[in-house]
Amino acid sequence: LVEAAIAEAGFAPVAAQRWHRRDGQGRVLFALASGSLLADKLVLELDVATAPRGARPFDQVLEAARQLGARLGARVVDDNGREITPTALAAIEAQLETLYEQMATAGSEAGSLRAQRRYQTA
Repeated sequence: LVEAAIAEAGFAPVAAQRWHRRDGQGRVLFALASGSLLADKLVLELDVATAPRGARPFDQVLEAARQLGARLGARVVDDNGREITPTALAAIEAQLETLYEQMATAGSEAGSLRAQRRYQTA
């Protein structure tokens, strides 16, 4: 059931309990991870440096979360287990816009090879 929902939401497996959603050009927009398919939560992860700004990856994360929640009868919450309110979403979007602008000013447009190299965390 969980694996089917993940596939229906447009994710492709990349490792054990890890999936990526990619854009039409094959670039990773965001990831989904789970400790196991029996776990009580799935985690969506957005790496701003990897995801091109124009693809609106945060909007896609939210849509995927809602789709998975509806399919699995689950709630969409933040990393503290709290409901994500419209106010919180607006604050996150504002922070993302600031980050995108800072990256562009530094010459590292989100999703570019330079940004991926510069901000690589792994």
